[in-house]
Amino acid sequence: MAIDEKRPTPIRTDGTADFFEAAKRGEFMLQHCRNCDQCSFTGYKYCPNCYAKTEWRHSDGIATVKSFAIVTESSHGGFKKLLPYAVTTAVLGEGPTLSLRYDGEVGNIAIGQNVKIAFEDNGPDEATPVWVAL
Repeated sequence: MAIDEKRPTPIRTDGTADFFEAAKRGEFMLQHCRNCDQCSFTGYKYCPNCYAKTEWRHSDGIATVKSFAIVTESSHGGFKKLLPYAVTTAVLGEGPTLSLRYDGEVGNIAIGQNVKIAFEDNGPDEATPVWVAL
């Protein structure tokens, strides 16, 4: 008997709760340092550059693909439905780099391509960030 496995969703922490609340509304947020204004995406409440407190601010979520890997096999039932899919690392205009699943045809992704954050609806309490073609 096949079990319909759900894909795991990101784990919330005290430092990421604001991010995930915004994600449910379809908004992408980045951490900005109150002191040096460096952007980060660590989930910690302090800047990795100067250790001052950070705050979450809206971002347009536009990035450039740096690398990607196409996944063709999975032992997890929730991911088997997506095969093949690409795990894509992209650099946001504000500086941080994020690795997320690319939501689109894997043959249509290329290094240097512009992508944008979108959110996959995982029910009333969760939204998972993915890259989509711009």
